Amino acid sequence: MKYLKKEIIKSKHNGFCPFVEVAINKTCNAKLKYDDIYTSSIVVHNRKIQSALDVKNADNDINNIDFKSNKTKCMVISAHGAKSSFINDLKKNNIDIIDATCPIVKKITEKTISTDNDIIYIGDKNHSEAKFFLDNVEYSDKLNGKTRNIIVVCSPDDVRSNKDFFIGENNIDVFVQTTFKKSEYDSICKEIDKYSKLLCIKSINFESSICPDCLKRREDAVNLAKSCDCVIVVGDDMSNNAKELFYLALDNLKSKKVYLVIDENQEEIEKCKNDDSIEKIGIISSASSSKVIFDKVCSAFEIQKVNFF
Repeated sequence: MKYLKKEIIKSKHNGFCPFVEVAINKTCNAKLKYDDIYTSSIVVHNRKIQSALDVKNADNDINNIDFKSNKTKCMVISAHGAKSSFINDLKKNNIDIIDATCPIVKKITEKTISTDNDIIYIGDKNHSEAKFFLDNVEYSDKLNGKTRNIIVVCSPDDVRSNKDFFIGENNIDVFVQTTFKKSEYDSICKEIDKYSKLLCIKSINFESSICPDCLKRREDAVNLAKSCDCVIVVGDDMSNNAKELFYLALDNLKSKKVYLVIDENQEEIEKCKNDDSIEKIGIISSASSSKVIFDKVCSAFEIQKVNFF
């Protein structure tokens, strides 16, 4: 079958983000030293990458480690972090720990633990990053006899429904999930600021910890959507970052021809190649998809002209 050649516009921000790449490299290096490699949870939100790493997911449970085996073992803490109780169990059982937690996630957790302030966490309470953040703060507070109020919000409505939270004497720190949508974060912060002024005289400290790499990719997704006939997002649908890029492109592309693919072998690629109305294709990758996969997706097209956005 002969396809019309397409013009491909590549996002400059492709492949793993720097911190995900560190996590991947630490896991690969561990395989050179240890017989059995465990991870606290999935290393990154990409099933293809996780499968390629060929490691065992302990799922933050010490009981998932085979202690009967005489093989040398280590635990790689995933980019999203791990439960404090799980890390303590690892130390008690003399399991070597390789920490691949994202530095941004670690920084906001350590900062929270060091204060007595009340906490507003902006994010998805079911996301692994949010779960580990909250677990680690609550574990530390219990250990140190601290009592504070903590709420999780993901919309301005959540702030309004928790307005009583602002009545009290404690200062408040506001943290955000690293992959949270910037526009939603701004809307929520405005609502928090409004209620804090109406209901209390507390000090409100906003700590914007949205990943800079995520912000750059999102900007590219919007710009590609405005200049192309179709946008392909390379990533896994279990990734919050990948889904955010998908929906940003979808919101800004008139044709609504946006596809999320995990690799070059997806039917959406063939669909684009067969669509004569598509002349210019923008391709971007999530932070948890490799440059190798990104390049293979680009190479799946008969390319007439390649530009970098």
